[in-house]
Amino acid sequence: MQKDILIVAVGSINADLVAEKSVTAQRANYAYGSNFEMNLGGKSLNVALTALALCNDVALISRIGNDIFGLEILNKAMKDGLITQYITIDEQAHTGIGHVRVDENGQYDTIVINGANWNLIEEVIKDYVPSIYMKHKNLVSMF
Repeated sequence: MQKDILIVAVGSINADLVAEKSVTAQRANYAYGSNFEMNLGGKSLNVALTALALCNDVALISRIGNDIFGLEILNKAMKDGLITQYITIDEQAHTGIGHVRVDENGQYDTIVINGANWNLIEEVIKDYVPSIYMKHKNLVSMF
């Protein structure tokens, strides 16, 4: 695959807080877990990071909160090689959270709290497009 193109993803970033839990948990009782981790999440961030396997230049237009989750995600995304200059730090909202609960059988459910994702509006996206095009005339796709 050609590696001198730019792919731009637009959308959500979440901090996925993943807890592995016991299947014996009952309603209104504690569910004890065996593992906990924080992962990069959000459909658009996942797509952007996957696209890095196909080309060198992948950008993401998104929003994060000015909190420990958003700043950690931003740091990891930059280290992975994602173009992050179009990720806005939202001073009014927290970073989106995905609370993922995985049972012993690998079944999971997720509670999503959107946070800064809700503040990504069409006008802001449109404002970035001329800048992206001027810097990266090899733009092939935005999704």
